[in-house]
Formats: sequence, C-alpha cells, structure tokens
Amino acid sequence: MVCSPLIEGDPQRIGGYALAGRLGVGGQGVVFEGYGPDGARVAIKVLHADMSALRPLDGEVAALLRVAPFCTARIVGFDLDADRPYIVSEFVPGASLRAIVQQHGPLRGDELHRLGVGIATAMVAIHRAGVVHRDLKPDNVLLSPDGPRVIDFGIARLLTGAATSGVVGTPLYMAPEVLHGAPADRAADVYGWAAVMLFAASARPPYRAQASAAGLPEPLRSLVLSGLAARPEARPEARDVLLRLLEHRPDPARLMEAGSRAAGTVGPRGNGVDPPLGERAEQVFAALPAPERAAVPGVLLRLMGPGDQLRTAPMAELGDNDPAVRAVVEALCMEGILLRSGTGVSIAAPALPVAWPRLADWLAEERPGQADHHRLGEAARMWAANGRKDADLDQGSALERDNRWAAEARRNLRLNAVERDFLAASAALAGRRVRRRRLLLVTLAVLLSLTAVLATLAETQRRVVTAQRDEAIARSVAARVPSLRTLAPSTALLAAVAAWRVSPVAEARLTLLSSLGQPDVLIQVKGAYVAVSDQGHVLSWNSNWAEVWDTGSRAKAGTIRSPGCCANAFLSPDASKLLAIDASQTITRVFDVRSGKRLGEAAAPGNSAVFSAGGSRAATFTHQSDRPISVFDLTRGTELASLSRKDVWTIGLSPDGSTLAIATEGGRVELVDVVSGRTSREFTVPKPVDEETWLREQANIDMLRFTADGTTLVSNTGELRFWDVASGSERADHAGNGLAAHVFALDASGRWMATADGQSIQLWNLPSNRSMTVMSPLPGLIDALAFTADGRGLSLLPRGLEARMIDLAPYTTPPRLYGMGEEATSAAIFPRAGRAATVAPDGVRVWDLRSLRQIGPATVFTSMPKSTSPCGGSDDGPFQAVSLSPDGSFLAVITPGDAVRVSEVATGRLVVRLPLPQGQHVAFSPDGRTLVASGIRRAPPECDEELIIQTWNADSRWRLTSTTPGARGPLAFTPDSAKLVALDNDGMVLIDPATGRITRRIDTSRLTISLLGLASDPRYALLDSRALYPVDLTTGQLLDSPLAGKHSAESIASSGDGRTLAMEDRSHRIRLLDTVTGDVTDLPLPGVPDPVRALAFSLDGRTLHALTSTGIVYTHVTDPDSAATLLCTRAGGQLARTEWERYIPQLPYRDVC
Repeated sequence: MVCSPLIEGDPQRIGGYALAGRLGVGGQGVVFEGYGPDGARVAIKVLHADMSALRPLDGEVAALLRVAPFCTARIVGFDLDADRPYIVSEFVPGASLRAIVQQHGPLRGDELHRLGVGIATAMVAIHRAGVVHRDLKPDNVLLSPDGPRVIDFGIARLLTGAATSGVVGTPLYMAPEVLHGAPADRAADVYGWAAVMLFAASARPPYRAQASAAGLPEPLRSLVLSGLAARPEARPEARDVLLRLLEHRPDPARLMEAGSRAAGTVGPRGNGVDPPLGERAEQVFAALPAPERAAVPGVLLRLMGPGDQLRTAPMAELGDNDPAVRAVVEALCMEGILLRSGTGVSIAAPALPVAWPRLADWLAEERPGQADHHRLGEAARMWAANGRKDADLDQGSALERDNRWAAEARRNLRLNAVERDFLAASAALAGRRVRRRRLLLVTLAVLLSLTAVLATLAETQRRVVTAQRDEAIARSVAARVPSLRTLAPSTALLAAVAAWRVSPVAEARLTLLSSLGQPDVLIQVKGAYVAVSDQGHVLSWNSNWAEVWDTGSRAKAGTIRSPGCCANAFLSPDASKLLAIDASQTITRVFDVRSGKRLGEAAAPGNSAVFSAGGSRAATFTHQSDRPISVFDLTRGTELASLSRKDVWTIGLSPDGSTLAIATEGGRVELVDVVSGRTSREFTVPKPVDEETWLREQANIDMLRFTADGTTLVSNTGELRFWDVASGSERADHAGNGLAAHVFALDASGRWMATADGQSIQLWNLPSNRSMTVMSPLPGLIDALAFTADGRGLSLLPRGLEARMIDLAPYTTPPRLYGMGEEATSAAIFPRAGRAATVAPDGVRVWDLRSLRQIGPATVFTSMPKSTSPCGGSDDGPFQAVSLSPDGSFLAVITPGDAVRVSEVATGRLVVRLPLPQGQHVAFSPDGRTLVASGIRRAPPECDEELIIQTWNADSRWRLTSTTPGARGPLAFTPDSAKLVALDNDGMVLIDPATGRITRRIDTSRLTISLLGLASDPRYALLDSRALYPVDLTTGQLLDSPLAGKHSAESIASSGDGRTLAMEDRSHRIRLLDTVTGDVTDLPLPGVPDPVRALAFSLDGRTLHALTSTGIVYTHVTDPDSAATLLCTRAGGQLARTEWERYIPQLPYRDVC
C-alpha cells in the first residue's frame, strides 16, 4: 500500500486527523493516510455518498466499533454528519490480496490455507458484533506482516440505508440472492469468502474459476463448494468454516484468538509498503551531515504558520544563501517531505508535524513565540518588498517585542538575512528618532501644513500595495486553473475569470484565453446514481425519485416520484420514457417523463437496458434469471416478450426495435427476431489483441450497438469490431475496426463515433476514417459516452464523478470556406480588407471572412509563358505568394511565368502584368499606393543569381519606381507605409520604397532568421532555429534576450499593439506569447487541425483568425473581457462562495460574471 501525494481539492485535515496522502480511490470513496493527535497512523475513508444516502439504523454504526480486532482493521472513529462523511480505521501496512495475486500469481498450499483461516476469523469477529460485511472481495483483504486483515466491513450497509435492499457491492463476489435484490446476510458473506478463495487459488474471476475448486486441498475444497451453494441455507456458518480449517479444535471462547494465530503471514515479504511518515522523515534527517541537520528545524518551522497551518515560503526566506539550507531543501524534496513549486517551498504532507515526533518537539519549543516570529517575518518581508522604507520599520512596543523574541524566546529558529536587517534598521531608526524629536517639535507647524500632501502620498502607497497584492493573488489563482480543469472543469472556467477580475496581469490574461479551449463543463445534478441516455440526456435517481436533465439547456426535463420506484433506472433516447426497476428488483415499470405518470409494469428484473432509435421499444436483461431478457413496448408500457438464454453478458437493439443482438459467454453473438424469438445469425467475436486490457482476461463482450441504419453491429471487448448484420461477417475494412476502447458511442446520423480509452476521448469521422482528440487527459475511467440528438454535444460520465458535456460543434461543423476546392498550399489573411486569399493547384481565390464565401472568379493558370531570358525563367510550378490591396479590390499574385499578375477581385479582369524574375514575395503598402515584390534575377553571360526587390506605384500607370539589389523577403511595411522591412545576406534592412535605398541595417548575422511578423509599436518578431527575438526599428537594436526559447514556428502574427504574438508550430498548435512578460500559453484548436496556412489578428486585436489548408476558419477571441463573458456563459453561473474562500481567501467575495 503505497501512499500518493494529496491532489488539488483534497482537505488537509479530516476531523481531528491530519492527512499525509492518498492510499486509493474506490466506488465508495477516497482513502487517505492520516495521523491522529497522538501520532497514530490511521486510514480514513471519506465517502462519496451525500447525506441523503446515509441512513444507518440506530446503533448500527456503533456496532462497527465493537468488531473484535482479530484479522480485521479496527474501526476507531467516524462522523457521518460531517460535510464529508468519513470512517477511521487502524492503518494496515500491506497490499491488497488482488494486488499480490496479480503481481505474484495464485496462492498455494499453506499460504492459501492460512488466508482462508484469516478471512474466516475476520468473518466470525464481524458477525459476533452483529455486523455483516456485504462487500467481501480481494480488494478488501490486506496482507499485512502479521497476517490477513479484512477491511471496509459494514460500509456497504451505510450506503444503502437501513430499510433499503438495493444492490451495493461488487457483483462478481455477491451471492445470487443479493443480485436478485434480497438483503445481504451472514450467508452472503460466506459466499463472498468462497469467491475470494477461488480468486486467490486461480488468479481468475470466480465465475471462470469454479472448475478450479475441484483441485483445492481438503478441507478447503468442500468448504468452498458449499460456500458457493445457490441456496443461502445450504451454506455453512462462518464459525463452522473456521472450526473445520483449524487443525486442533480450540476452546469456543478463544476461537478468534486461535484463528488469528493460525492465519500467520500470507504473501511475499516486503511488499512495498511505505513506512510511517515520521519514520521516513527521521531516516532522511539521520542521513544528513551535522551542519545540515542543524539547519532542518529552521527550514521546517518557517513552513508552519500560526495555528500550525502549513504555508509556502520562498527560498530567500529560508536562507538560500546558506549551502546547508539549500542541501536540506534538496534532500527533503527528493524524499517527498517537501514540495517545490516555482520559487516556493512547502511541506508536502499536512500530517508531518504530528507524525514526526522530532518536528513536534521543535514546534512545541517554538510555539510560545511562534505568533511573534510570524508577525516579525511578515513585517520584514513587506519592508524588503516595498523598498526598505523607514515607514515600514517597527517602533515602540512592536520593536521591543521583536527584540525580546530574538534574544530570549526563539529556540530552533535563526534569523534570516532580511529579519536581521529589519531589526537592525528598526533599532537605528529608533535612535535617529530620539535625536530628531526636538527638531520635529520645532517644525511641527510646517509638518501640519503638509498633512494633506502626506495623506495623498499614503493613499497612493496604499493603492500600490493593494495592486501588488491583487497581482500576486491573480497569478496564484491563474496558476491553479490547469490542475482544476481535470476534476472541476466548471470551477476552472470561473477561476480563470476570477483571476482576471482580481488583476489583469499577463498570467491571468493568458490563462483566460487558453481556457476557451477547455472542452468540457459539468452537468451538476443531485442523486445517488447518475447515467447518460443514448441521446446525451443525464438521468439521476435515488430510491424514491428520478430526474431527467437536458444537457444543452441544463434544465430539468422531468421528474418521477414514486416510493421505492428506482433501484435502477434507464432513459429512452428521446428522454420521453423511463424504465425503472423497483426496490425488490423484480418489477420493471414504465413512466412518462414529462407527466410523471406510470404507463405500465411487468414482473421482469433488469440490470441493464437498451432502446430502439425512436424509443418505442426497450430490452432489459439480468444476469440472474431463467429468462433474463425482456422486451417492452414503451408506448403502452407493456412487456412484449421474454427470452431464455444462459450466460448473457450484454444485449443490443436494432434502430427499428425488430432485432435483438445477444452476447453470451465466450464472445458468442446471436441476432434474434424480437417477435418470433428465432435466431437469424450467429458469430463469435475474437479475443482482443491488446493483452494489457482487463477485458482480455474475461474475453467477453462488454457492449453491443447497432449503427443508425441498422446494417452494422458494433461489438466491444476492449477492441471494437464491426459486423454486417445481413451476413454475420466481420467488416474488417470498416473505419475503426480493431480500435482499442473502453467505451464508445455512435451518433444518430451514422457519421460520427466517439471512443474513450485510458488516456483520451477520440472523435471519429467514419466516412473519412479520420480522428480528432476531443479531451486529454481524462479525469478517470469513462463509464459512458453519448451523443446528443443533434450530434453537436457529447455527454460523458467519469467513474465516481459528475456528468459532463462537451460541445462538438467546433469538431463536427467547423466554419469552413464555402466551395473550397483542392487543399491550399498557401494562404493569407488581410484584416483591413476583411478578406482572405488561398492558393491551390486549382487556382487563387479570394474570400469574404464574414460570409466565408468566394468573391469574384478564381485566377487559374492553365499554361505558363516561356521566358525569353538567355538565363531562363523560374521552374514551372504553382504560384508562390498573394497580396490584396487594403480595400480588397485588387489581387496581386506571383505567377510561375516570371511576373506579378494584378487583377480586379470582383471581376477577375487582368489589370496589369508586371515583369519579375523568379518572384518570391509580394505586398501592398498599408496606404495602398505601393506594390513591392522580391525575386531573383540572373544577368548574362554568367547568369549569376542576384536577389532584388522591386517597387511599383499602385496607380493607373503601375510605374516601376525602384529596384533594390541584394535584398529579399519576407516583406512588410511599417504602419505608416514609410519604410519597407526586408532581409539581406547580413540581416534585417529598412528600405525607402520611393527610392529603393537601404536606410538602416540591423545586424542579425548570428541568427538564421526569417522575418515573420510586424507589430505597430514598431517591432518585428524574428525567428531563428532557437528562439523569438524582438527588434526595435527606432533604435535598430536586436534584443539579446529572446522572448521565448526553443520555439519552432511555421507562421506568426502580431497584434496591432505589439503586446501579443500568435505562433503556429510544426505540430499545428497555436501558441500565444506575451511580448512584455515572455509568458506563453497554448490557444487550443479543436482536435488535431490541418496545417494552418495563415494567421492574422483583427484590426482591433480582439480576435485571432487561423485559416487551414482545408478551408476551416478558426476565429479565437483574444480580448480578455469578451473571453470572460464566453467562459461565464459556458460555466452557467458564478463562482460559489465556498470556492472563492478556498482559492481567494484574502479578498471578500464578489460576483465575477
């Protein structure tokens, strides 16, 4: 049992226990390692269930405390009335039986016998206290150094409620009568004991291992077989099991003691259990050299605030100039005792002060003066941070108190450099004030006249301090947003808005913009159980009610209220009908969702249900019945048919409700006519290829679904297989066949499929067989996926968490240029004209960015004119560059025929053909009066290549005004059109477009650069193979420090104010870079987009346009206020007060949306 660190959102304390880390997460709750006030190590299970689900009988919980500690983990406390209900048990230092068997294989001989004795001893102890375990399984048996220990007894009872016999537990290890809805009793625990023993002996699930029971040694063999008896009365009592397993019949009064001794040790020695937290810390401390050991108290005590609250301290406060301090921090971080985040250091486990006696002693010695030191430290840090002003120094009683603490009260703490300087400066100021007092009395009248001025200065200082505080808070909240996105996506959106509202620092701005790409939001519903329907509605229910929620509007679509109605519930695709299994799990009722009325019922149990596409029919099945499958007519609320099959694993229903697909053990699938019950096709699904998936172990089908047209059946065994319904043959060439997935969903149109594995959710376009990543990483294992009826949303249900909704519109229906032909090889966006141009093998086209429609005819080159130059012309091939005039009326295209072709956009009429040898780049000036182009000319007789830039007047004459030799593109004008920026062999050059003369050279020869973008402040962004560099064109200086390191960019755009750069890297990822702070963040595009051919900010800088090779036009908001409005709309509310107090406790609550 290895402890992992606490994660974002975990508490630091539960009741009177301090937490050290996580031990595991299960269906019932999260298990933490904790330490009591006396330092005792415990395990604390914090339950998932809400208060309405916790209804134990009077005294039932107290009975758990009476369970004798023989082969059990003793319960030492509980609080089911707390906001987070919890149960505390003694800590068992051992791995679970499941983990040991999976790692080392089945148990044999004496080990298996001792295991049986140990679990039986625990059952006797539990039963004697009047408790039933109800969830005995390999995960609830820990193999400690002193023998097997059974944990979590009785918790399932707390979750089901005293009067409820609903199924709570693990079906593989549950007795048949419990699966049928009967209350679990002692006989059910004996069945669980036998099932666990089969797993331990075979390393296989009990339903596959029953044949192995015959090979067990006596008396285990007969006890296991009798324990698995179908009738409860045929099973032995736990006491009888233990008596038969013991070699010598003990005194009945000492039966549990004898069983505990006989159990002994089971499993391998040294199973990787972490030693107690205090022991680990002591080992690290003892291994340090003496000077470093002496520095440990000072480091740790500075990380403890008033009331023993943990705090984060910068290295400078700890004493980073001291080599011993640096060595201590490094050693404690390596062992996980401390955590380093940015420049700060904190204690990793809140339990360390109580778990490590040495630290507890240091803290006790220091505690009388702890508040004084904390106040001194805060004052010294503020003094240093604000420029070491005399006004921030201590005086009078405060100075006396600080000096008294420094001289007398401290024991293990040493003053750091800032604190020493602060006390020295305070003392010096006090001396100066005595000398100045007489002078101050003389000048009192003058000072009074300056009171108003001083008040103004004080207010200014207060505003500065407040702004600095708010900036620090905003940065802290923004830094927490990425970790919140996985477990609390809606909170993450609102936290990003809150950070920006607190202070608009660069970190908050970039976090706000990157949050626009967060795919999911929570669908917050109440209920003990939650599911999603085939069309994405969310269903929540408890024993007496069920509610249906529309994921698009997040509004409640209907409520069913009926006592005992809903031990289990299933929703039709259109959310109009509800199938509910009653508390006895023998009756299935049909309800109308909108009216809440019951339409009918049938004596048919059901563990799962599937529906026809229109929702007129449904089929249910159970694992425990002679006739496990029932078909219902939902319009009338009646049962149409029931089918008899053995070993049914799952079913599927065709869209029209006429054909049932039935999967039985071993991967067999039958296609059955619902009315006649006749089988039309049979086939066997092969085992999955992926040997690591747990589904390979059982080799059975987990899910069956028909495609929208009913011609294809999809099976899932951990691998998806597509089957032709008419012939029963596998469609091996179908998109997605053989794909690994835990769960999948098909949309109503038949075009889209969503799959989830352990790492991501993928969206597949089935006609093109292309996939896009919709969500990664995942918050956990995904139990269900479902498309909404319109296919524009995807509902998902992570295990143990709330339902979520993903907007699929950016993936399935992205904005695209209408009538786009072949893929663009290059493109350009012209924000001033509100247009874009694409270059493709089938021509050059101009598009309106608002309507996304083509303007005018395409410019198509069917044949290329031959060059008349003795040196030849450019190679035949596609044109290379385009530019639009600022008003969008003229299009300039570099053609393969050694020319720049200028035409009217609206009509396509050729205006002029300007000769240009081997053209490379072309650009209109911002004022539209000049056209420039770069090329390569060859002069006979040697035909050596020479770079040139040529300039024309963009008027009716199109006169060539200048030629600049030795210069090349890319080309860009300064905003006033007065200068042209280009490159030559030595670096960047500024050219006067009127004369063609180079007016300034900026040496960038040490970089392999390409000019990629222009900002109007004016600065250019230069990119080499390593980093982005800014150049100030007013001074001609290349900054030594790059804006960001290790960037590869295919294209780049700059906002008009020069504050933001947008870059596309080679993975087609868009990144935003703040040119002032150098901070970088991803600007997510939906899925994995095609190559981005053009990037450009809008003129006001509030929007970034990205145009891909396939004509998709992504428009991403870059204005923070607009982004905040969008995020508030997506989150659907305000940041809750409890969340505000958790993340922004320094400020009073305010609405952020």
